[in-house]
Amino acid sequence: MIDAFDAQAVPLAGFWPAMATLAALAAVGLWRWSGRKAGWFVFVFIGVFGVFGVAVPSWDQIRLRHMLSSGEGLTVTRGTITQTWHIVDRRRDYASSLKNAYKTVVSEGFDVGAERFSWVVGQCLSPSALCDLAVLKTPLVQGQRVEVTWFDDAAQQDRRVLRLRVEPLQPRPR
Repeated sequence: MIDAFDAQAVPLAGFWPAMATLAALAAVGLWRWSGRKAGWFVFVFIGVFGVFGVAVPSWDQIRLRHMLSSGEGLTVTRGTITQTWHIVDRRRDYASSLKNAYKTVVSEGFDVGAERFSWVVGQCLSPSALCDLAVLKTPLVQGQRVEVTWFDDAAQQDRRVLRLRVEPLQPRPR
């Protein structure tokens, strides 16, 4: 079996957002040091960006790497893929003040026997969990043998896949 996705191999996601946060703080500090004033909302904006753009994804990524290395709370499911899906749902957004606003939700997932692994694309806390089938090294095909390492996450209220190993597809004889 080959690793199609491994949370341990994902680089830390918070590096560039952390650099942007530090650059913004340095710019505001220089602005204040030159004698000009900066409103309180500037610091609140930088703080909120720092928390949700750097701290939360980094915390989640470190937590998931620790879980994967220790094996605590993880479940391994082995079997064959019975179904895969990529559903794009576009609906009218009546909550918006715009006249013709639409909301697009993309959900993906796959079934291994009776176990279902599904998620909404773009709603992961960090890239350490499988949240987009496009990042896989090999596409998933119905009937393919897989080994899925996952856990039920209370922070995201969902099953999160940390490692996906697949059996390479055999070429069909001609």
